[in-house]
Amino acid sequence: MIPFLLLGFWYVLSGNAGNFYEGAYEIVTKVYTRYIGGLGSDPIRVIWETPVQLGIFLLKQIRNLGKAPWPGLLYLLYALALLLFAAVLGRKSPAAGTAALLAAVYGGLRGFDGFHAMAYHALTAAALSLGLGWMMQKAEAYGRKGKLISGLAACGMAALLLLNFVIWAGYNLLYPQILLDRTPRSEEQILSLLTEPNEEVFACNAPVNSLDVMDLELIPSDACGAISYPYFYEMWGNRQMESIREGRPHVLLYNPEETIWGYVFREYAQDFDAYSRENYTRLPQTEGIWVSGEFLPEALRRLEEAGYGDRVISNGDDQPALRPVKYYAGQTVEARFTAAEETLTAVRLTAACYYRRSNPTLRLTLRDGESGEPVGEGIMTGEGIADNFFSRCPLKAALTPGKQYTLEVLVERIDGKGDMEFYFTPEGELSLAEEYRTGS
Repeated sequence: MIPFLLLGFWYVLSGNAGNFYEGAYEIVTKVYTRYIGGLGSDPIRVIWETPVQLGIFLLKQIRNLGKAPWPGLLYLLYALALLLFAAVLGRKSPAAGTAALLAAVYGGLRGFDGFHAMAYHALTAAALSLGLGWMMQKAEAYGRKGKLISGLAACGMAALLLLNFVIWAGYNLLYPQILLDRTPRSEEQILSLLTEPNEEVFACNAPVNSLDVMDLELIPSDACGAISYPYFYEMWGNRQMESIREGRPHVLLYNPEETIWGYVFREYAQDFDAYSRENYTRLPQTEGIWVSGEFLPEALRRLEEAGYGDRVISNGDDQPALRPVKYYAGQTVEARFTAAEETLTAVRLTAACYYRRSNPTLRLTLRDGESGEPVGEGIMTGEGIADNFFSRCPLKAALTPGKQYTLEVLVERIDGKGDMEFYFTPEGELSLAEEYRTGS
């Protein structure tokens, strides 16, 4: 009880008592309930529904033991150990045993696995630790043998509580968790060109998320969280819009078409969408990089110097509407063009392979537009595809200026996710650019 009193005292001293009330009670009972089927709106419902949900959760773990025993077995051991502790404690004090059990169970109000179950796991660990301490005190009466048994029990209990966390901690330490796309023309490379270290960036819901922003040594705006979800926006949207207007970061990372729980971002955050379109310019062929009007000339200069001069920059509904179309292994897409020079060195396609999760291999064949005979060939793999940008594939061929040629792009294979995308113009033509060598 004392830690909770100290926490409340600190909230009052720091002026956060009102914020605590809003975040811990008001949003949960008045706003959030409209997005999760009314959970939290009726205290009586919570009293009986939470234990029922725990029972359903445990039954699900039992049914899945034959298919995937982990981590279901661990969750069952948690519950069993908690019941044993409550029973043992209840022999000494029925009220204390019942209180410990209910405290842990109601810690799972939002769920019993994943990050929402942190309270349930923490209260379970606290209860088991108290029970273990009581057992070790009793074991002292049995001398060395009792201490040995209690010590083994302590080790077993520690392993039970820490096993799941140790596994995930090891996974997080041994494997990279922020997979930044650092290939040329990627979203992250564009963002690096447009920003300086420690610059504040508004990272809302575009592929470059807040963690990626921090990995690029940038600072995500404190308004991001309050705008990214519909229930947060309903509660704090106006307050955070004021923060954005005052801070006015040079760069927004914002995808208007993103859907969250079935809600389209631009529809539930209409004032933010209108503000961004009025004060920022979106970079086409990105999934949501916007730059402020006053920063636009500098942004254009940086992009031009870095070789991004082929990028068409416009705003909102005026931008070219390139249309993505899914393609699968074995399918072919064609594009026709008229040669402008005698020597072709490469072609550039606008495609996407979901940040290489598709890992496709493309075989490009250039054919004479009249005879159909091949005059050049090239290979492009997923490593060479920068999502939603022109991706360059070397393809050398001797051409006749003014003559028509056909480019065939075969999706030879896909090693990962089952499809990829090519982008087409409003006229239905493949988004394509040719590179020529002029002179001798």
